[in-house]
Amino acid sequence: MDKDKVLITGARGFVGWNLLKRLAGEYEIFCLDYQDDFPSKLPCNYIKQDLRQELDESIFPKNIDVIVHLAANTNLTDTRENLFQANVKGTFRLLEWARKKGAKSLIYASTGDIYGYCSKPSGEKTLPHPRNFYAFTKYLGELLVKEYNEFFPVIILRLFFPYGGAQRNRLIPRLVEKVIQKEPVIVYKGDFPHLNPIHIRDVTEVICRCMKIRRNLVMNVAGDEITTPRLIAQSIGRILHLTPLYKIVEKHTVGDMVGDNTIMKKTLGYELQVKLEEGIKDVVKGVASGIKDRSF
Repeated sequence: MDKDKVLITGARGFVGWNLLKRLAGEYEIFCLDYQDDFPSKLPCNYIKQDLRQELDESIFPKNIDVIVHLAANTNLTDTRENLFQANVKGTFRLLEWARKKGAKSLIYASTGDIYGYCSKPSGEKTLPHPRNFYAFTKYLGELLVKEYNEFFPVIILRLFFPYGGAQRNRLIPRLVEKVIQKEPVIVYKGDFPHLNPIHIRDVTEVICRCMKIRRNLVMNVAGDEITTPRLIAQSIGRILHLTPLYKIVEKHTVGDMVGDNTIMKKTLGYELQVKLEEGIKDVVKGVASGIKDRSF
């Protein structure tokens, strides 16, 4: 029996790379990214394509079953034009190609940032209030994706702080670096923000389970344990036998970013496997040993 064909966009990103490794052998995989040096050792058909440009459909598969759209410009300091081109126009180009090729389903990776700061855990029915232009473009992407559910089922996953061992330049690895380098960790008065990060092993398992679903869904992908940067730094300090330094910011507008993961767990029948302390150890090991996956 032929394997289902799966297209992963943003395959060199943190989530995409880990998803590729998780899916290896189960599907016929096509990996899309804009970089030249995609590792040939991995079992996938590589498509070099910048979604900010018109698609070269000659290098795409003739048909596709599942699309996992992870590609995005997450650089908050980039221009609004670049963010819009990648995250909105790029998504539109991919959706049009999926429609023409008769895709059976599409999974769109959005962000918990679309909710903005909230005083209580954000549920899928919480009104979006994007807190930056990047989050705004991801919300526009959601609206676009929903317009295509007459052609194929779409699942929107709102990710809350995915993290893991080889990750760099995100919240938890940055905190590890600060503790190691004895730099102060910024703590906002009131111990803001509260957040519930989710380990990459659980993220990839959630996506794998969603790939078998053929209906429209919007789902928060978030951890079970609510924490703060200060508490994370404390855990890092315990693991490394170091005492974190803190800088308290008295006046600020920072709020909480906690996602309600009830729908995720009920829909998928899945209990998260990686506890926060275990996941932090995973990141500490990666940062402290200098491990860096060449994909991101």
